Amino acid sequence: RRRESSRLLALLALVSASGVVADGGVCYKTIDGFNAAPVRSPRAESRPETFFFGEYNEAQSCEAKCAREPSCVAYAWHSWRANKRFAKQCYGRGGPVAAVRPEADVNVVSGVRTPCPEGGAEGSAAAGRQAAAVTAANEQQRRQAA
Repeated sequence: RRRESSRLLALLALVSASGVVADGGVCYKTIDGFNAAPVRSPRAESRPETFFFGEYNEAQSCEAKCAREPSCVAYAWHSWRANKRFAKQCYGRGGPVAAVRPEADVNVVSGVRTPCPEGGAEGSAAAGRQAAAVTAANEQQRRQAA
């Protein structure tokens, strides 16, 4: 229980330090290095808790799929460096945001639905572009390091 509390506090610190991304009127806190929709087997889906959205080349496409699913409160995109069984796969998580318990995973980019900042989703477009650029830069660095 103590370890889970520590993980949750670390996650909250990461979330509060990350950018808010707006997609279609829905805002997310992006979290690099955490899996907000863990699954045990590839392409697993157990609606309404877990959604498999397909394979994408970047986290932003995964986020857009989650934004279009009304019950999706978090997404997880596995980078090309993830285990081959999960590489480039996108998963969504249903249920209340408070129930999301991300697991640390350096090969995953996640986003958790959050209230949009003042000005709504439109007001966070610049923050969204900045967060997307940071995520893309991180992914580029990982590819170069491989």
